Amino acid sequence: MKQKGFAPIIILVLIIALAAVGYFGYKNYWPKIQKIVVYSPAPSVTADPTTNWKTYTNTKYLYSLKYPASFTTGLQSAGAGNKEADPTTRNLFIYKSDASEPYIERYINLEIFQVKPTYDKKMVTQTTLDNQTVEKIVIPGAKFDIYSAQVGTKDFIEIYVSNDPTRKEVANQILSTFKFTYPSEASTKEDKFTAPTAWVKFTTQDGLKLCLPPKWESNQYGTLTYNRDTGYQPTVTIVQSIPYTNGSYADAYYNFWKQEYQNVSQLVTATQTNINGHTAFTFTPIGEPKSSPEGLAVAWYASGKLWKAGLSNWSMINSSQTAFLKDFYTMISCSF
Repeated sequence: MKQKGFAPIIILVLIIALAAVGYFGYKNYWPKIQKIVVYSPAPSVTADPTTNWKTYTNTKYLYSLKYPASFTTGLQSAGAGNKEADPTTRNLFIYKSDASEPYIERYINLEIFQVKPTYDKKMVTQTTLDNQTVEKIVIPGAKFDIYSAQVGTKDFIEIYVSNDPTRKEVANQILSTFKFTYPSEASTKEDKFTAPTAWVKFTTQDGLKLCLPPKWESNQYGTLTYNRDTGYQPTVTIVQSIPYTNGSYADAYYNFWKQEYQNVSQLVTATQTNINGHTAFTFTPIGEPKSSPEGLAVAWYASGKLWKAGLSNWSMINSSQTAFLKDFYTMISCSF
């Protein structure tokens, strides 16, 4: 009976011994797991190739652009020779300083026109340059692509960009640095569009609130006419809301007219405008105002709707247009 009492003790000792052996083996002989640390390489930063380029600024036509330090800005007008471009020139050429034939070997050139050049509409598309909508003209077989835009209130600029395989890359890098340096509507102070106390508040039949300056009249059809004097009678016709759910205001405007004008986006230039922190689009006819849906026009979002207004149908590519647009932006500033 006493021998049976020793059995559990012996079994317990054996278990403890086996556990000790197992622990000793694990600590000393079992392969140890190594921590594997994977280091991700730091994201590469692509250097801006234009960082150390020179800058040319035109103070008369209000634009600037950069060009490689080894290049020259030149004048190629009659009698100018290879004279370095001044800050008021109408014609600017950029080429390598060691070019044997600068005119032929130019990478890019810019020219100012008082009358907007016209092209076959099949060659014209719209793109952006310095956040402004401009035209791009691609003429089959030509050695240069053309970018066309309005500068200031009465001039037009055409930028000729070489598409020669040996110059195309640098030419487009130069183009990418182009800036309009005149004050844009988007950069104006918010108090620029504040209605004077003499202006009166007006609500259209559709519930749109506007502020009207003195001498404005409205008829039963919703047409507003500014009768300041006989030589300046612009009108705001058919102020109305148009279908809109989301996306670009400009696209909604194009969709509104596409049944009547399938190529409406090629008939007008759309420019984004900031009105006291609110976005609007101004549509300017590319050619004759009569060829576009309604001449000069503006689209903006207020009171849960997208509105559009066709402005005076006569061409105001002069100081009158600037004054009238400023008046109109102030008018619709009261709708927000």
